[in-house]
Amino acid sequence: QGIRYASGGVGENEREELRALAKDFNLELMFAMQGGGEYLADVGVRVLDGNGAVVLTATSKGPYFLTQLPTGGYTVEVSAKEQTQTQKAQIGAGQSRLNFYWR
Repeated sequence: QGIRYASGGVGENEREELRALAKDFNLELMFAMQGGGEYLADVGVRVLDGNGAVVLTATSKGPYFLTQLPTGGYTVEVSAKEQTQTQKAQIGAGQSRLNFYWR
């Protein structure tokens, strides 16, 4: 779809690799269980622009998902464990981070 992204972070080596890449992306998503903090993988990710058009559909291979989006407002929908969650993201000059937790 023309939008760059990277995902992973299952092991310590993958987390270090993603941390090194993070500076090249302007949106970071993190997925974990509420309470115990166990990380989640295989999370469906959809990013919609301000008009509701889907600009990115992907599956995160680990608890961290990085993407590079054009400046603007977005809705981020994530699905795991038969639950869908939605958060808004405003992309500008710096990096935005959204955390998603499941019960």
